[in-house]
Amino acid sequence: MAGFAVEESERADGLRIITRRVPHTKRVRVAVMVRVGSGYDPPGSEGLFHFFEHMAFRGTLRRSAAEIYQFRDQYLLDSNASTGRTDTTYYGEVVYTRLESLCDFLFDIYGSPLFPDEAIKKEKGVVENEIARHEDNDHDAGFWGLMKLLYAENPARTLGTGSPETVATIDRQMLMDAHRQWYVPANTLMIGTGRIEHAALTALANACIPLRNAICSYRSWSDEYDMGYVPSIHIIERPHRKKAVVTYGCKLPVAVLRDEKNQMAFKILARMLARGVGSMLWQEIREQRGFAYLVQGGLMGGADLAYIFWARTEVKPPRVDETLRLIPDIIAYRPLERAHFERVKENMMDHFLASMETPGSWQGALSTQRIKEDRPLSYFTNYTAKSMARLSRITFDHVVRLRELYFAPERLYATVVKPSVG
Repeated sequence: MAGFAVEESERADGLRIITRRVPHTKRVRVAVMVRVGSGYDPPGSEGLFHFFEHMAFRGTLRRSAAEIYQFRDQYLLDSNASTGRTDTTYYGEVVYTRLESLCDFLFDIYGSPLFPDEAIKKEKGVVENEIARHEDNDHDAGFWGLMKLLYAENPARTLGTGSPETVATIDRQMLMDAHRQWYVPANTLMIGTGRIEHAALTALANACIPLRNAICSYRSWSDEYDMGYVPSIHIIERPHRKKAVVTYGCKLPVAVLRDEKNQMAFKILARMLARGVGSMLWQEIREQRGFAYLVQGGLMGGADLAYIFWARTEVKPPRVDETLRLIPDIIAYRPLERAHFERVKENMMDHFLASMETPGSWQGALSTQRIKEDRPLSYFTNYTAKSMARLSRITFDHVVRLRELYFAPERLYATVVKPSVG
């Protein structure tokens, strides 16, 4: 139907504008996505591109930090910035009548940050606290310890915030040079979703982002799926703990998951094994044995870098050894049940049916599937119906086969965060 489809245009200098009208909402969401992230951090200055998301709100050529926060507080229904390994995104959501003000705000923090020296100094303290939060969190310590076991060079191995030592090297000139190199139209996408017209966002982008011809060179990384495996369990001891966190994971091949049928089948399998109260790990570890309060896991990653399956639980320290034997047995060997497969599949069908009702859900789908997975525009026509049809065609035998091929015990790595002795 006209006006409801995904539309895309590209300016002469490479700026891409993508919209998807969601007619039943009064919200509009705009995201400015720059195709550079923590995977591009200079050696010794890790955390540089994550620092951009913090500095975006610390002052521009036209707005002070106080004015930025006042605008967000007064007009924005939702707003933030995020840093991935290959992208940095600034977004805001408003009532549709405020689209012009939203775009003026986003294009300003994207295009003309000031990077004041005093703000850089203060924000380093904020980032150091963010790093400390992750380091103090046993779940994060176990997960990122696992990622370092799985990957040698792929940026998926790190959180992307850097360390206090590397963040300390960041200065205004470094930020300005990186901004000049990467924050150019050819490396930028505008994604508008909600009650929005493509022509309106295009006109606003043209008015606010000057034409500029520049080219960026992109990196690529191996998913390291074929890297030699030496299964290991990494132990992290920490004082004053009364529980242990056990995390398991294995790499999955990006080439296989680029196929959407396989990707959906892996999501079903991850649900069956480790996600939700019906999962095999939950039923065994919590319901049958009473070992744990928390059991969780799933499929994580993307086609731009890597995919992993992961599973995590908290147990009392005396249960660690038994848990380390139990989890790989469930993941790799316990028989899958057809009735369980059908329940998970039906629930996923319901999620698909209800999932694409908000501007935020469409922004996420376009960022992932149009940009990172390079799906054609036609892919999004009747998107929900086609997704449900693809899901309906996935068979129990397909899921069983993927598990046999890719969830072998020798591909599983583990970390344990537990109390230190003495």
